[in-house]
Amino acid sequence: MFTYTGFDADRDPIKFVLLDDTVPFSIPQTGSGDVAVAVPALDFERKTQYILDKIYVTEFGFNPIPFGNKCGPLTVNVLPVNEFTPVFDPSYQNSTLPEGLLQNSLLAKLNCSDEDKEPDGSPFGCSSITIQTGNDIIPKFTIVNNAVVTTNNVIDFDTGDVIYTLVIVGVDSSTRDPRKTGTMTIKVNIEPVNEFTPVIHDQPLCTNISNATPLGNEIFSINATDDDAPPHGNLSYMITDGNEKGIFRVCEKTGKIHLDRSVASAAGTTFTLTVKVTDGDFCSSAVLKILITSSC
Repeated sequence: MFTYTGFDADRDPIKFVLLDDTVPFSIPQTGSGDVAVAVPALDFERKTQYILDKIYVTEFGFNPIPFGNKCGPLTVNVLPVNEFTPVFDPSYQNSTLPEGLLQNSLLAKLNCSDEDKEPDGSPFGCSSITIQTGNDIIPKFTIVNNAVVTTNNVIDFDTGDVIYTLVIVGVDSSTRDPRKTGTMTIKVNIEPVNEFTPVIHDQPLCTNISNATPLGNEIFSINATDDDAPPHGNLSYMITDGNEKGIFRVCEKTGKIHLDRSVASAAGTTFTLTVKVTDGDFCSSAVLKILITSSC
């Protein structure tokens, strides 16, 4: 590590002695003046500098304190080595977000640490944190101030934004050795929001049926859609008015209307039904007119 040199005017052999057992150094071969590390490894994280000011030179066989000369102090600066990998706490997170969040909505705060200590002025922990995989080509998430937030690209459950598995990578602040990386995973479950009202198509609704139509026959099908994906896009159908005698029946799941009672004597009659479609939160209604024609 360092070598002291010296001489004796009488040409007697000399030796070097380190008289400080509080430092992790020694002079194992006293005649050489070589200062060596006395422990397996120095630790920059515990101490960055040592000042060896108790090194003496004297003739062999003489006490170094009264008979030797004190050597000039030796300053030893311990250099950092990149030993540790950055660690995220937690390393895995399972989150649920509703679709349609505004920009900069918080998903997760990131805590990345590194047991390595860097020289003064270097950042602690991760010098950079990025989303490595799991984001869309048009990104829905970004990292701002050590937090994962949403971008201005809207998350839309109805177009397939259902689950994201984000792999976050942190790079340490090493300034001397190759940098090391740590990772964490965030699973993001997108929760659908009921945004749209069902729409009944082909209005005005009307149909003609014969008074000889057999019971149970399908006589009409309500055509309705909802731009929400399931479950908010699942529709239910009902007749809310005009069917007091129970002549007609609508299938709640499909919107198909069947004849439930005979209309043999109702030729020339127009039944006016109010039909309703709901997705559980929003609903639409329309009027269906059914004219009974004579089979003769």
